[in-house]
Amino acid sequence: MADGPSFNAPPPAEGRTAPPVIVRAGERLAVSCLFCRHFVWMAPPEIAELAKRLGDDFATPDLPRRLKCSKCGSRRVDVRRSHAG
Repeated sequence: MADGPSFNAPPPAEGRTAPPVIVRAGERLAVSCLFCRHFVWMAPPEIAELAKRLGDDFATPDLPRRLKCSKCGSRRVDVRRSHAG
């Protein structure tokens, strides 16, 4: 995970709002695999990069079905917003 997020996302899709709002608010995303229990924090720079790939209007609630675990490949992922601090 040294070079970027630990979870891989497919190409962009239509959606609502969220990643840019999270980045501006300085929030992070807690991403965990429900299969192998792999866990990562996505910081604002990683979220901004994800927003570029998915589109700025992509909705955060839609992220779990768009991500997959980089450790085991499972698509059973949980994503939660967390305030930085």
